[in-house]
Amino acid sequence: MRNHPVRSALRWLVPRIVAAVLATCWAVAPTEGAEIQLSRTSETLLEITGGSGAQAWRLRYGTLNLYNKLLVTTDGGSAWFSHGSWLRLIDTKKGAVIGRWRFPGQIVRLAPEGTKVQVEVEDRLSDDQVFRRTYISDPGVPAVPYWPNGQLGLYRVQIVEAQTAWPSVSFAPPLESGKVSAEQVRKAVPELEEAVHRDPTAPWLRIALGKMLLDAGDPRATEVFQEAVWVPTTDFTELFGISAYLDDLNQREAARTAFERGYQGFLEHGNDPRLFTVLIGGLILHARSFARNPETLPSEQRQELIGRIYKIMPHGEGAELAWRLYSDYLEKTRRADQARVWRARAEDARAASFVMGPAVYLDHAILIILASSLAAVLLFLVLYARYAPQRRLTVAAVSQPGGLPRGFALFNLEYWNRRQRVAFLTVVLIGWFTAGVAGGFVQGILRLAAMPIGMGMSTVAGPATAWYLENRLPATPERGLLRATAYQQDGETEKAERLYHGLPQFAESWNNLGVILKNAGKEQEARQAFEQALRVNPGLAEAALNLGRPPQSLWTELHQKYPPNRPMLAPPQRDRAYRAFYGGSLGKRCLQELAGPLVGVSFDLVGKLSGDFIEGIPMRFIPILVIGLLAFSLTVLLLIPSREVT
Repeated sequence: MRNHPVRSALRWLVPRIVAAVLATCWAVAPTEGAEIQLSRTSETLLEITGGSGAQAWRLRYGTLNLYNKLLVTTDGGSAWFSHGSWLRLIDTKKGAVIGRWRFPGQIVRLAPEGTKVQVEVEDRLSDDQVFRRTYISDPGVPAVPYWPNGQLGLYRVQIVEAQTAWPSVSFAPPLESGKVSAEQVRKAVPELEEAVHRDPTAPWLRIALGKMLLDAGDPRATEVFQEAVWVPTTDFTELFGISAYLDDLNQREAARTAFERGYQGFLEHGNDPRLFTVLIGGLILHARSFARNPETLPSEQRQELIGRIYKIMPHGEGAELAWRLYSDYLEKTRRADQARVWRARAEDARAASFVMGPAVYLDHAILIILASSLAAVLLFLVLYARYAPQRRLTVAAVSQPGGLPRGFALFNLEYWNRRQRVAFLTVVLIGWFTAGVAGGFVQGILRLAAMPIGMGMSTVAGPATAWYLENRLPATPERGLLRATAYQQDGETEKAERLYHGLPQFAESWNNLGVILKNAGKEQEARQAFEQALRVNPGLAEAALNLGRPPQSLWTELHQKYPPNRPMLAPPQRDRAYRAFYGGSLGKRCLQELAGPLVGVSFDLVGKLSGDFIEGIPMRFIPILVIGLLAFSLTVLLLIPSREVT
């Protein structure tokens, strides 16, 4: 009886103690089995959640409709999350991102394979032409392929993730210190600090935190910006944008560091600034908000910013005009030495860029066509009017008994003497041939216009570019050189090597073949290839650099500075690109242009129409038939005897 109250107390207390212990164990136990969810909470916001109770966690990112969002879990307490072209590895126990990589295109499928993941990447040339490649991503060996993607919106994923997720942060022009309300700071700063803690691999989250601190007048902002610049997983496509943005915030030291790190990554990925021709690509990659009027910047800072743009895209659209205008400005401000440098760069852009090329002469060809057409019509009318009286006399004589026999009667041509016929035919032939020249120009312009955007963003790697080179350019040795360079930059060195061996007339072939051999450890063969490149073209600076000689140009100097241990590729020179886009050598183009108006944009149409009536005749023979028919007509016209004029 004495123990009865004790037993009653124990019966009441023990279950409660056990329940408390179990609840505590469950709270601190790993959340390996917890469900991971990806949800879109609004049009511009998505969340990844996991854990439960006190161990619940959340990752928050801004988004847009054009970005794919995929989440797959793996054994071992991790998950793969892709957003646009970015892939993240998430530790689902801790609710933290432990890896982050940028792929060259939109990620459309993820398939875990143990600790690795199969990543399918998409690139588009049009809605009907979609190219996909599959890669195996290993967190322990983060080797990710690279090529420029034509879907330029993918270059903004990392910025959108920060901007649209925290609308309270003003990414617009800098506010005056202290203009942000205390309530905004109290709410946004802890959230951003938690976001940075959960995803330390995303530099733009730190940029958002730094911007909020800067607007609040918090001195920690500068330190946060510096941390963002040195995030190890930052890609050069991010660093260029970060550099431009930090310049807008007048964080010059951090901006300079971001650009230097970005430019090193830019060159290490095989990019060549001389191949960066697409202006919109440059504006996206090095996006400036121009929150500060460039004219208000100190001259030293302005020169530094323009120098960075030049390093990325020296020969792009409008480059010649831009550098010339800047040289004029320097001349007016009495900085003659700098003006000469930029004037030389403008001349180099004019001489080396293949953005427009011979297309600048298209207006001259059109004027010649109009002039020759007008001259032919006027000459014909004058001669017709001149010989009209004689024609009437001839008709009257023929109608009389015993009159003259009927002759060739067509617009009084039978009265033209040989000199008049030759003059008329000369004018017609000038217009005809010039129409062929203009058609060739237009054909080349259209080929350039159809070029994948990625092909004009400092490298010719990528599936869309490979398809375009094979299917949209005429078969010429120059096209072969472009294809070989594309294969090499795409990592398909065996295909590139075969093509280079078949193009010994180009110095670029020997230099780039030497790069392949050197990377394969064949030092002696590589050296012989570089020496042969210099024998073909003694001025090839890339081959000289690869032989250990001092840099001979700005680009070889930059290559030696940033990726010094890598041999340097030689991009196809401008005349090679011209011949690839415009159909071969000058002699070959002249033969094609003898087809007159039937060459160029109308040639394919004429060939298709002719194919409906002339079966079995290859399209390449159509210009030959046209030229033969034209020559026969001209011969007949010249051989027609002239009537005597009375």
